[in-house]
Amino acid sequence: MGGIDGDACRARAGMGLERDDMELMMKMRMRKSTRQQRGMSLIELMIACFILAVGMTGSLAMILMAIAGNNRNKLDSTATMLAQLVIEQVNVRPANSDANIPVTDCLQPVPNNFVISTVAGPSPTGAGAPLVQAPANPMYGRIDWLQAAPGAPYSFNYAACDGSTYDVRWNVMVLGPQTKLVTVSARRIGSSNNLRFFAIPPQLRTISGP
Repeated sequence: MGGIDGDACRARAGMGLERDDMELMMKMRMRKSTRQQRGMSLIELMIACFILAVGMTGSLAMILMAIAGNNRNKLDSTATMLAQLVIEQVNVRPANSDANIPVTDCLQPVPNNFVISTVAGPSPTGAGAPLVQAPANPMYGRIDWLQAAPGAPYSFNYAACDGSTYDVRWNVMVLGPQTKLVTVSARRIGSSNNLRFFAIPPQLRTISGP
């Protein structure tokens, strides 16, 4: 009997140890699962927010650059069309004609009326808007925007159809008995106040002759 009782006691003790081991393993698994599901700490959240802010700042800068580039292209296109308008009006007249050419802008309700003078001056200064006179300057012979506008009839402030106003200037220079060199440039008034939206004024040149 004593042997049987001893075996039963050892069996119960073994079962108790196994039960303790199982409970310990279950507790460890629960602790591990709890650690995995606890979520982000405050520091991790702050780092994630910082990375997101840096990315958004870069995206915003790219958007602003795209807007500025699109605006510069628009200004450059309108200024080029106005300069081309003056050149075309001069080219349709005979080279030996000094008659003024009428031009009307888009101002509403009453448009402005201007005239384009085709009277030429001697080289190298010509007549009209001042030209860059320094031979070493890459802009030599082009309209000098650092000088004041010559006024009518060699410049005007053209009201475009989009509501903006452009300063248009030109110079007419004698090249020969029947030929003239016409240089025209234009830029939007006020565009130089913001460097992000600044557009270099286009410079167009043509020779008018028979």
